[in-house]
Amino acid sequence: MTAVRPDHEVPLSPVILEAQAAALWTFVHLRTPRFTSDTALKVVETLGASADDDTKSLAKRLRKELVRHGVAIKHVNAIEAAVRLQGHESWHAHNADSPPFQLKAYGILETDEKHATFDSWKSGGVTLADWAEHAVRHTGVKVLELHFGENFVMLAAPWVHADKGRKIGQELPVFVVNPLTDSRDWHEGLEVALEMVRRRIEEPGLALLEGFSNLQLAPSPHDAANTELVLMQSAGEPDEGFEIARGTEVDCWTQLDLARADRQAGEVTADGVAWHCATDRFVWQVCVAQASSIDGAAPTTTYTQLTEPQVSRLLHRYRLARRVLKDGVHNSVMTKMLPLFSAMASVYRVRPDRIQAELAKVGSTWEDFIRDHEDPLELSGVLPIGLVLELVKKLKLEDPNVVLARPPREHLVHVADDRMLRSMIPQMDHVRYRFTSAANAAVKAAVSDAVEELATSIRVRKMLELGALESSQPLPNLVYGGDAQELLGALEQQGLTVWVGSMPLIALMPADAPKDIFPYAVGTSLFLDIDFPGSEQ
Repeated sequence: MTAVRPDHEVPLSPVILEAQAAALWTFVHLRTPRFTSDTALKVVETLGASADDDTKSLAKRLRKELVRHGVAIKHVNAIEAAVRLQGHESWHAHNADSPPFQLKAYGILETDEKHATFDSWKSGGVTLADWAEHAVRHTGVKVLELHFGENFVMLAAPWVHADKGRKIGQELPVFVVNPLTDSRDWHEGLEVALEMVRRRIEEPGLALLEGFSNLQLAPSPHDAANTELVLMQSAGEPDEGFEIARGTEVDCWTQLDLARADRQAGEVTADGVAWHCATDRFVWQVCVAQASSIDGAAPTTTYTQLTEPQVSRLLHRYRLARRVLKDGVHNSVMTKMLPLFSAMASVYRVRPDRIQAELAKVGSTWEDFIRDHEDPLELSGVLPIGLVLELVKKLKLEDPNVVLARPPREHLVHVADDRMLRSMIPQMDHVRYRFTSAANAAVKAAVSDAVEELATSIRVRKMLELGALESSQPLPNLVYGGDAQELLGALEQQGLTVWVGSMPLIALMPADAPKDIFPYAVGTSLFLDIDFPGSEQ
């Protein structure tokens, strides 16, 4: 049967038009950056597209309407745009017999919890935007933060310190979305839905959607959690400058304002791929950290310079941010944590010989320790984290890290510049290193000093973030931006090179910690394997 449309159809509701405009803008803007969200809304208002329209006829009407607004697209792209107006993710999805996945969304605000199920991100976009707007109006927060995981997307409102007006690490979830199927493609269409959220809260000047640019610039939605924006101050080539900030777009905007707090004021403008303010020039990069193919925790990091349209979009949102936050971009003092480093491992590599030695010191054996466990394990080089923590608690080790195995060189990455270290250092809690015994005393002392300087910088940064150290004015991150280059420079002066990775950290809790909590905390150590070039491990 063929659907028949009445001659005098009821006009589409504002929420449907908003959803269509968001879908059209997201698709066309990637190909024609000058295409604005306002123009998209005018186009969909004129078209009055519905799911019952013949898609190819709708595509012809859409092309004509876009031409009226100075935008020309190919017929194949017009068809793809038309199916998005009809609520589909793509032409392929339009022809599918059943939805590829389902999503379950939970809207959470204090005691008010709501649930919804969607067949696509597009169909759920308006609901998510409603929840976000309600949260902003209910709490008064000016920034909502996106968090991405393997099986969830969460929007959260940060708690703000009443006196200092800064983020302190606690968050109130606004909504959480989980897939109801095992499809790896469950992220497909996520950007469309979140663009609807962004438009709803940012364009009217209500609040900012932090982390949205990380999603847009990630190679895929699966990489969004480990994607950072990087802001460099540069007079020429991007890598010739120095790092101002990294993290989310709001982190970088905050740090830009902090870095220029004592400099000449001026309007920020864009010229090609760079931002300019007074005499300063800034360039944007995106850094993606991915697990290495080798065994171990040494990542691969890829840096890409943003294009002119991407830089222009960031500037538009930066100006919105300054209007939303009239007293300046909010003061984010917490590092954006990358799951690649911060996620707790399920197993630790250990030293069986050292475990046996420590057990012998207290008159015990591995068999004695494991005897009462439901699933006794043989002592091996890899043990579950829970078992390792139980062991160090039983042994009451002052330095529990003595039972952990340091990664071999083949599991590390040799670094020729500071880019990987700049990505890793902010994620670390501690530094450990291995150094060749062939060096003389003077070289060993120089290496020890260089590593200790880096370790001190990491400790100070963490203590400031956690509030353990008070500062009348927050320090801009550029204070730490040169840590990696300083370490490499000190090693180069001694004729040395370095391989980099990470390993677990187990730290004894302070003596004044509550007695009813576990006596050890876990974190991540930066691991440096320092040696002379050409040497073999």
